[in-house]
Amino acid sequence: MGYGYAKLLYLALNLESIYTLCVNAAPEAATSWSAFIGMVAFTGWIYMMFSGTADIWLGLMRLLRGELPEVIRHPFGARGFVDFWNRWGVLPVNHVPTASSALLRCGLLALSLLIAQGFSYGLLLWLLLQACLIGLDSWLGRFQVWTVKIPRWIKNILVIVAFTLSTPLLYGGGWDLALQEWGRLFSASPATVYSVFLDARLTTPHVCWLLWISVLTALVLPGFSWWMARGPRLRLLARSTGILLLGSMVLISISHTESASPPLVRAGKWLRNLSSQAGSRGVHQGADGWLYPDSDLHRLTQKRHTPGQVESILSLQKELQSQGGHLLLLPIPDKISLRPEPILPARYKGAVHPLGYHASIQRLKTAGVDVLDMTEKLWDQRNRLPLHFHQDTLWTAEAMKEIAVHTSRHIRKTYPQVVMDETPLVDAQFIERQDLGNLARFLHRHPEHTWSAETTQMVGLRGLTGAETSPVLIIGGDLVRAYDDPTLSFPPASVTDAPAGFPTQLGALIGRALAVTDEASPTPPISGKKLVIWIVRAGEL
Repeated sequence: MGYGYAKLLYLALNLESIYTLCVNAAPEAATSWSAFIGMVAFTGWIYMMFSGTADIWLGLMRLLRGELPEVIRHPFGARGFVDFWNRWGVLPVNHVPTASSALLRCGLLALSLLIAQGFSYGLLLWLLLQACLIGLDSWLGRFQVWTVKIPRWIKNILVIVAFTLSTPLLYGGGWDLALQEWGRLFSASPATVYSVFLDARLTTPHVCWLLWISVLTALVLPGFSWWMARGPRLRLLARSTGILLLGSMVLISISHTESASPPLVRAGKWLRNLSSQAGSRGVHQGADGWLYPDSDLHRLTQKRHTPGQVESILSLQKELQSQGGHLLLLPIPDKISLRPEPILPARYKGAVHPLGYHASIQRLKTAGVDVLDMTEKLWDQRNRLPLHFHQDTLWTAEAMKEIAVHTSRHIRKTYPQVVMDETPLVDAQFIERQDLGNLARFLHRHPEHTWSAETTQMVGLRGLTGAETSPVLIIGGDLVRAYDDPTLSFPPASVTDAPAGFPTQLGALIGRALAVTDEASPTPPISGKKLVIWIVRAGEL
């Protein structure tokens, strides 16, 4: 049972995350390397899922003092496709492998994939391809040249290569996507910054070790029955290893329990971090203590499956135009755009924009949206100002203030009708806050044991009144609510803290209070507003 659980939890789940990265790679990021890794990872995932499940079933039968022959019998050591598929399933005693029994076991595996992933034409084509390979192997078995003169290791390689190359039909879902994967595998794709980022994600030490262990497990490691038949010492080694693997599963389960002993929880967390792929739990760990949300990396390497904010922005623009208002869009660059070195060390000439960013900006400008893109200004100042926290997704107070200053200058120049020249009387309050960061909390239940709190300083302001009747409305999410919302990182220490967020900073610079609404609001209150400022993360466009 320990071997089965290890194959499922340590190998299969991580292999699934690897081939998902490859399958969902954007055309700009996909390369021959990602196609190759995707095929290998999916092949390993199939083997680990079925082999691990069979090992658990075998272990349960042994606990109940039942006897069950080994189910998956080293299929990648087969001497042909008839032999290959007859190794996937229990065979009667003295049964001679035949093409019909191979087709039956291939069909059972296809049925399992159908239940797990649903129907696709790719699955049907894959099944037909396997049937053709089984038939071809059965036909070649009539000739002495194939059965005697061709070395077994060549047949092994042919089986492994043919099966691995057929997997795009399964995870691609159809002939067209499979052809793309095969074409990409055997062609040299031009390198782009996005493809280099994807290759970097697929060549981390964790991924390389995981693939090597999976390949060795599938190709070299004998089955449990082999160990049990090789004498008392190897039986003891096999049983001890299985008990240790099963114990590690128990420790990982204990680490999720609040009432468990702290040493057991720490041991379980260590095992969980050791076994989980970098980037699990939605966080990717870069060099020098930098943490990034997985969404940042996905925007550079993965296809988008959900619509961005462009359509909502264009809809609001039309509504504002009909009533004589204006829309000012502030796309805020993601952390990885301005600080990519901890993920991929290199010399960068400029910011790394998300996929499709320039096309979205151009479309918005063409529709009449006033876009104030300060990415290049922030890039030039990233070594002078701390623009992002190591362990959080929010912007720093320095970045917020810098953007507020540039925005106020743009408003004074372009929309002077909403600016009040009289300096408002405000009460300033110096504020210093500390927080571990939301990314550190995502990684660990008790992040204080691993990470140090980060500090930020800002100025809170009181005295700006009249936000309800202000002609200026700010729309945004957590960036707008930062430093004022107690549910976010770096929250106010008490209700007496002065407002210190972006609406307050910008309001002080243009001389008036600003109305604020959340971007998730289905009907933003834009009636009577002369200027609407929408703050959006660049990757969400």
